[in-house]
Amino acid sequence: MIMGKGQLPAAPSGHRLLVRPNPPDEKAGELHIPDIAKERPHTGAILAAGLSAHDLMHDHGHQVGDMIWWGKYSGVIEEWDHIVEEGKPCKEHDWSRLPSPADRVSEWQCRCGTMRRAEPVVVINADDILCNVSLQARIESGEVYIERAKTPSGVTQHRIDRKDQ
Repeated sequence: MIMGKGQLPAAPSGHRLLVRPNPPDEKAGELHIPDIAKERPHTGAILAAGLSAHDLMHDHGHQVGDMIWWGKYSGVIEEWDHIVEEGKPCKEHDWSRLPSPADRVSEWQCRCGTMRRAEPVVVINADDILCNVSLQARIESGEVYIERAKTPSGVTQHRIDRKDQ
């Protein structure tokens, strides 16, 4: 089923995240990597989060849109077939396939100018986030900082504080 512009294929539930993976590297130095030898991507941007995942993300400083790394074999890959650019109104689209812009990504264009893309999305658990590239940039810029505190029972606990709170 083709999704409209800005529509996601599903709403993640619970501790799940919907992530758009970055395309795998095409070259290693001067060597071209054949499709069969490319590793499954495990870096990408968070598109959406379930309710429990939103809570966990807030506690850990993650946000929708952040660039993350996740466990190499984590998650389930699904296809997201969606409109990326609207054209003129058209009764029935006549799709012409375009050259693939990246590995595992297909694009089509209609005579009316509408662009369609089929690309992978990955559903992972929020606990499978290994690193957050965007959070590191926010820490380095001073937008957020890590503070050490103590719980009422005296246990040391670190937390992320935001300048806007």
